[in-house]
Amino acid sequence: MEKTKTGQVLAFVPAGHHPRRYFDVDVRGIPASRLKFDFRPSRNDRYIVAVPRGGKSKIVDYYAPMASRLEPEPEITRTPGER
Repeated sequence: MEKTKTGQVLAFVPAGHHPRRYFDVDVRGIPASRLKFDFRPSRNDRYIVAVPRGGKSKIVDYYAPMASRLEPEPEITRTPGER
């Protein structure tokens, strides 16, 4: 059983393209342990996703799953006047 992760999509990376072209974060200051994907081009469309570690941690890990693996969260609807 795989663990489900929730995060924010930062970019779409088309198949055959180098992810660094689409990754808008300066990776020089990010430890390799937080970059959870291969920077080589893939045969599959992918998304770059920022996933918070949770708890009190402010650390974010970056993943690039295949586009077909992502499941969008349902839209949150708010009633007028609700914050």
